[in-house]
Amino acid sequence: MTVFHHAVCDGWSLGLIRRDLETLYNARRTGLSPQLPLHIQQFTDFARSEHALPHGRRQALERFWRTELENIPLRPPLPYDHPHPGKLSGRGALHTWTIDDDTPTRLTDTATRLGATPYTVLAATFATWLADLCGEQNDIVLAASSANRLQRDRSEIVGILGDAVLLRARLSEAKTFPDLVTRLTTTLFTSLDHQELP
Repeated sequence: MTVFHHAVCDGWSLGLIRRDLETLYNARRTGLSPQLPLHIQQFTDFARSEHALPHGRRQALERFWRTELENIPLRPPLPYDHPHPGKLSGRGALHTWTIDDDTPTRLTDTATRLGATPYTVLAATFATWLADLCGEQNDIVLAASSANRLQRDRSEIVGILGDAVLLRARLSEAKTFPDLVTRLTTTLFTSLDHQELP
């Protein structure tokens, strides 16, 4: 049994660790030498590379994100049913439910019809709901998770490389829900292309 705290190991890393443990176990059972990857970057190499972006690339990324997030609050003005306490209590609840009707099929069909992914359709749905809840007519910023492993040298690093990538749901520009999904699909890929900035 292995135990890892999520602060040092993400889902991607677990796959790497499982693969290497399986390789070592099988080598031990068969008496052969394990064939593990030879030149693997360490987490410290990743951290250094994030801060060593070429000046021109860093400037381009900063310019992109300043433009992308201009004039929009990063936190939606959520309505509260009671004043925010000065100190958090830690009390809360977890509510779960199973979607057992045809919603997943309808979601996939809608995504296919719109030329998008189910994720983008769900993100557009959430942005629409959140804007309505907050009484916003303008854009909403969503945080999307990214494994941050686009570069080949990062694919073998064990550690938390993941980061949040901000997505601007342009509700103010979308005429219809399908239009919002299309715009959000473009925004998602453009944002992922600019996720290098730490």
